[in-house]
Formats: sequence, C-alpha cells, structure tokens
Amino acid sequence: MKLITEQDLRAEIGGKDLRSYRVDRGTIVTPSARQYLSDRKI
Repeated sequence: MKLITEQDLRAEIGGKDLRSYRVDRGTIVTPSARQYLSDRKI
C-alpha cells in the first residue's frame, strides 16, 4: 500500500500545469494532499 502526502505532491508536481493526477487503487491520499490538488483544480 502506498501513501501520498502533500509534501510528495509538491516535490513531484512543483510548478507543472496539470489537469489531472491519477493514483493506483489502494493508494492512500492524505487530507492535506487532497486539499493541495483541490486548491490547484487538479
């Protein structure tokens, strides 16, 4: 099982202009990571 945090997303996405972000089934996305994606309309 994988865990994605806001810090992981910041490091991976950085300043890229993304419209979507896919995660594998069973991956846990922390609430702060979800908010990070939501704030950037991803």
